[in-house]
Amino acid sequence: MSAPTVFTFSVDSALLRELGEKLVSTVHVALAELVKNAYDADASAVRVSITPQAKGGPTIVIEDNGTGMTPTEVANFWMRIGTTNKEDTPMSRLFGRPRTGRKGVGRFACRRLGSRLKLETIATIEDPKKGSWVTARTVVDFNWDEFVPGTTVESVDCKGLTETLPGKKITGTKLVISNADADEWQVRGFEYLRRQLAVMAGNSGARREGFEEDPGFSVDLDAPGTIQQSGDLREQVIDASWGTLEAEVLEDG
Repeated sequence: MSAPTVFTFSVDSALLRELGEKLVSTVHVALAELVKNAYDADASAVRVSITPQAKGGPTIVIEDNGTGMTPTEVANFWMRIGTTNKEDTPMSRLFGRPRTGRKGVGRFACRRLGSRLKLETIATIEDPKKGSWVTARTVVDFNWDEFVPGTTVESVDCKGLTETLPGKKITGTKLVISNADADEWQVRGFEYLRRQLAVMAGNSGARREGFEEDPGFSVDLDAPGTIQQSGDLREQVIDASWGTLEAEVLEDG
């Protein structure tokens, strides 16, 4: 006599390495993808710091002032592989920006940049009991070396904490990535990175119907000893221009 049996899929940790290497070709592409995530989160400014270390590769910090992620969003979107969140909501929440980041690449980009990641994100949430807005802070530590082939992704715990603070605070997300591979950080790749970030920094603001006015997006890049031009990339784009074009829209459009 046979009995019904249910089979379920599981994901081997080797998939993270495969996706990280296949979807993100270099560390510079990976870093550009993380800045795109800040743009998609309605940040008006993001600061990228690449600090050389005495041993190994640099420590990378990406910090933005976007909307951040609530604990629920961290669990349902950041911690879920293959989410359709950006397909379901192709426009950003506040400014209606067309989302630029590729589906699910952000987490794998972090793994491509270094074996350790600290995620800190702050977002506002509504307290259903009090009917007021409070601030939720979520911190999670990732050690990608623990995701060894032969184990399932679900079996590896990523320790963190969540806390609720009264009132509205400054929101945003901060990524601190360490234990990078020093051999991948080459000058040619930095030039690619600077060009990619300069394109995003070219957004000087816009108004889209049904959304708040977009204040623009500035990228501050600090990479001592690696790039000749550090600082605000938007200002660099303006300074490198040939001229200024002024236009006026008449009453009849």
